[in-house]
Amino acid sequence: MPTNPAVLARARLVDAAIQRKKQAMNGSVSALDEVPGAQILPAYIEVFQRHLSPNKIPSSHRNSVNRPSTIMAMACFRAICRGLDYCYHPESGRGFADANSDFLGLWLAIRAWSLHFISICTSKSPSVSESIPDFDLTAMKTTTAMCLRLLAGHLSYYKTITADIALHPHLVEFWRESCRSCCHVAVRNLSSLLYSIMVLQEAQWVGRFPLEVDPEETARLSFNSVLEDYVDGVRYNDDDLNGYCLNLMRLMCKSPILGEAIIHEESVRFTCTLMRKYAAKIMRVVPPSYSKLWMRLSDSVDFVRVSLPYCDLPVVLAMVDNHVLEILLRLWPLLPPNEVYSMQPLIPLIIDCVKLYTSSYRSVTHCVARSIFSLDKKGFVADTRDYTPDMVRAWKDLMSLSLTRYASKEGCDKLPNVCFACRRPYTRSMQSCSRCESVQYCSMLCQKTHWKVEHKDKCIKSNISLRDRKYLAYIAQTAIIENERTLSPITSNYMNEYSITEQASLVIEVDFRESPKTPRFSIKSIGDIAGEVGEIKPWFTDNFQGERDTCGMVRVLAPGGFDQSHVFPAGWTKARLFV
Repeated sequence: MPTNPAVLARARLVDAAIQRKKQAMNGSVSALDEVPGAQILPAYIEVFQRHLSPNKIPSSHRNSVNRPSTIMAMACFRAICRGLDYCYHPESGRGFADANSDFLGLWLAIRAWSLHFISICTSKSPSVSESIPDFDLTAMKTTTAMCLRLLAGHLSYYKTITADIALHPHLVEFWRESCRSCCHVAVRNLSSLLYSIMVLQEAQWVGRFPLEVDPEETARLSFNSVLEDYVDGVRYNDDDLNGYCLNLMRLMCKSPILGEAIIHEESVRFTCTLMRKYAAKIMRVVPPSYSKLWMRLSDSVDFVRVSLPYCDLPVVLAMVDNHVLEILLRLWPLLPPNEVYSMQPLIPLIIDCVKLYTSSYRSVTHCVARSIFSLDKKGFVADTRDYTPDMVRAWKDLMSLSLTRYASKEGCDKLPNVCFACRRPYTRSMQSCSRCESVQYCSMLCQKTHWKVEHKDKCIKSNISLRDRKYLAYIAQTAIIENERTLSPITSNYMNEYSITEQASLVIEVDFRESPKTPRFSIKSIGDIAGEVGEIKPWFTDNFQGERDTCGMVRVLAPGGFDQSHVFPAGWTKARLFV
């Protein structure tokens, strides 16, 4: 395509404005924004070739952003983004290959300037920050990220960028810095670029990625800066790029180190909220045949699938509280054929995971009961006409368990609260430790006393609420009473074998981690588990401690790695349970 002299004249406005520093960049870009998209690439190819070769890059970061070549390169990157976007736009009637063959030869210059911009954006040097106090680095991050992502949309550039292994660590660090600084547009574009690279080189990336990022920082910053934008309805949100963010995280979870950091309450909650929004749109369309909506929903569903092996109580609560089961069960009859195979095994897996936590935690029981009530109210029926036998079985088991545990919840709520210092029962609510929120007291005096004597060295923030802790203690006692015939011979042998002093060291372990209905029991001595047991919680009153050979301890092991111990009489009877 011949170069238009008029367009070149407009492009050279950048040269005329380079002495105006930041004002120059803004002014030149606003003037060049009037250039039609079809004419941008030919004009800027010539500008790049004449003025922005790699040897024009400043050798030092100091005052680099105010130099003519840097300002011109920034303007050219923005214009190239406009030109590429025009070429990819379906209404343009043009493809990237139609733009100009010379453009494919600019990679060395674009790569060099991109690395220069990335090094400025990620630099921790005080001299760099002092030299650019008034410069908007967000514009540099956004422009560089968008330009690289749009270039990767062309097959030749995609192969070149993917094969450029030396460039990848810089892109990862650039992505991290964009997450850290909440440059949301850059995060979305870089997530898309990194995901496309990982798809082609997945094996190498998954093995190498943990060595180049801080997992905790990366996971939380990326989700907080990207997914919550969609939840809050930010205007520059992009569904396609959100999908790439989710896919990038899903691939990174194949590394156990990153998976443990990425799967947390916030990331799962945001993902489930996305799923709920897509599901609401799908259910409003009759017939729901919008393929892009199904694709976006599938992205969020895939992330939930990857989350299951890393589940703990906050993650399960995030899923149940955001109605994941309700969404999947209601969407199942509407699924297109290509989505059936991915969701068919997932629904029973989620139900089984929720069942495990419903058996042990009051908060999950409450959320599940609410979801079941909501589905019943909408006339939902799970039978083999619309659902597979595995789904029907899992759903009915969950409903049955929910009813049983809901009755247990009501029984637990009738028990008085116990002060962890004086161990007196109270029917009123009590104040808790503001730091760990896992102990409760009847007064400030009791709290101060317990802090000095015992709690100070064991005060650790916990994700388990006081209500869940009390409920775990309650169902453990209930399980022991229900299995008294099985446990009595074992406890009798223990009592006969040890002295009166040692009998007070009896520990009954109740393990809910593997089965929601049939916990495992074991008898141990406190000395056997001294290094494992933390602070002992007195969830029930000690009225029976004076009785000979009756005082012992219960250790409750629950899903999600929770371990709680509390003192309770060893002579288990229903009357004593309701003291």
